[in-house]
Amino acid sequence: MSPRNPPAVPADTSAEAWRIQMDAIAAQTVEQRLETWAELNAQLAHMEEQAVRRQHPDFNDHDVLVELVRRRYGDDLAQKVWPNHSKQAS
Repeated sequence: MSPRNPPAVPADTSAEAWRIQMDAIAAQTVEQRLETWAELNAQLAHMEEQAVRRQHPDFNDHDVLVELVRRRYGDDLAQKVWPNHSKQAS
């Protein structure tokens, strides 16, 4: 493996599969890598929102937004932005 690759192969991935994945990423242009990164970020944000909605079916859209901010950036920021927000996820 190239020294540019991460030092550890994930436990569920063979060394050969990891090398092929890293070679495929290395073959991409910077623009392609950024596009992939943006797509993965959007998918992760959607999954995170859906998890909050499953965990708190009583939350409205605003409550979900506050909870996402709380999880991503901490209680202090969420409280500063929405000081009167009463719902707290448990």
